[in-house]
Amino acid sequence: MAVEKKIAQIPEVEFIFSRLGTPESATDPMGVHLADTFIILKKDRDQWKFKTKEEIFQKIKADIISLGFKQEISSTQPIEMRFNEMLEGSRADVSLKIIGPDLSYMVEVIDDFTAKVQKIDGLEGAEMDPLTALRKSRVIDIKPNFVELSKLNISLSDFNQTIVSFMQGVRVGQWVQGTRKFAIMMHLSEEIRDNLDEIKKLPVALPDGGYVSLDKIAFITINQQVTTIARTWGQRYAALSLNIANRDTMSFVDDVQKVISANPVNSDHQLHLGGQFNNLERAKKRLLIIIPLTLALIIFILWREFASFNDAFIIFLCVPFAGFGGVFALFFRDIHLSLSAAVGFIALIGIALLNGIVLLTVFNQLKELKNGKSLREIVIEGTLSRLRPVVMTALVASIGFIPMALNTGLGSEVQRPLATVVIGGILFSTVLTLILFPSVYLFSHNRKKNK
Repeated sequence: MAVEKKIAQIPEVEFIFSRLGTPESATDPMGVHLADTFIILKKDRDQWKFKTKEEIFQKIKADIISLGFKQEISSTQPIEMRFNEMLEGSRADVSLKIIGPDLSYMVEVIDDFTAKVQKIDGLEGAEMDPLTALRKSRVIDIKPNFVELSKLNISLSDFNQTIVSFMQGVRVGQWVQGTRKFAIMMHLSEEIRDNLDEIKKLPVALPDGGYVSLDKIAFITINQQVTTIARTWGQRYAALSLNIANRDTMSFVDDVQKVISANPVNSDHQLHLGGQFNNLERAKKRLLIIIPLTLALIIFILWREFASFNDAFIIFLCVPFAGFGGVFALFFRDIHLSLSAAVGFIALIGIALLNGIVLLTVFNQLKELKNGKSLREIVIEGTLSRLRPVVMTALVASIGFIPMALNTGLGSEVQRPLATVVIGGILFSTVLTLILFPSVYLFSHNRKKNK
């Protein structure tokens, strides 16, 4: 409640509500130790004190920290968060996992890496993963004294059943209220179950009659033990959540890899990087196969269509023309190369090739007609005749992507890189296509004629 009241005082916030984790939901991975706070911002940006949502988030984070709450705080979208949980089991941008058998050692390694990664540039926060963290809790440990059990002729099953009855409880009946049924459990009171001295005095029945106190036949201690254990592929693991701000994922991961290399773990344990970074890696591997195959297929189709490898290669020059423009646009807007930007390059290839095909088709048609004109005159005439269609195609595609390129709302992290690549690539490609493409065509066909 204190957090909600603090956030509600921010001028940009219109409505706020929180959702606590529930242990009853089998489909929702959020536990009772987690909470989602949904913040609805005012649509009228004139009422905003801060310019961007990132500035608002930093203000909210600072307010929560000022209240004295030492919690992991991260901003995300509901659907994005759930998909990350389902795909990688983590909400973080990058998740550092240590897999192995020793729980205590894994906790030590995670604590050690938490301190070491703080120096990495672009790190917004590093904490044990809230969903799969190995957490230690106060545990009453009752171990049977087998020597004393044997002397008193107490079976291990009877000993275990007695402990279960005291601590966990036994069902002695049920209470029916209308159509609902409630189990009636009998166990020790909470005051006794949490008191070590009282637990030691608990009576255990002897087979021949009489009782003996529990501390006579068992070793009873209170320890801090790991009580939540996460598993991946049947093996225990602990995870460190790393959230990134104002930096691309790939270079950040490279710095994390350097920290991992400088701090090796035991031979029976292994470190693994996951999170959204894993999805990016899988997509990158697919694109490294798909894009070369696509480009090869394009060259083959152009060769079959124009019956000339020379003409196919000239048209294909439009691809690097467009690529230069897309890269320059990303650099100019200080946007990192991402998966959505890669998709933008794929869309850009089609538009760039279309302009080249239009020009080369006109050149070949005018060559057949000739009418006493030189190849230079044919190229100039063809370029001027197709100037308007090429420019209009570029303007329509570019203007249509402007709203996506300037978007700062939901989905902007996907739309902006894609639109930026397409706009920059089309404009750059159009200029080069109208200037360099005719020159290359003229040079290539004059050389072919001279030979």
